[in-house]
Amino acid sequence: MSEVLEFALALGELLLSSGQGTEDVEAAMLGITHAYGLPRCDPQVTFTMKLSTWWR
Repeated sequence: MSEVLEFALALGELLLSSGQGTEDVEAAMLGITHAYGLPRCDPQVTFTMKLSTWWR
């Protein structure tokens, strides 16, 4: 599970640094976590922070 969250965060960083908007980055991170079986994940992205929380 931690590998999936790390992958989602890395993807979010890449997308944000390439100019994507924060909503698009959050949607991509959410899509990754859902695809890997973490349906209750809550990504939050600003231009200074990336956070991904998973609720058990």
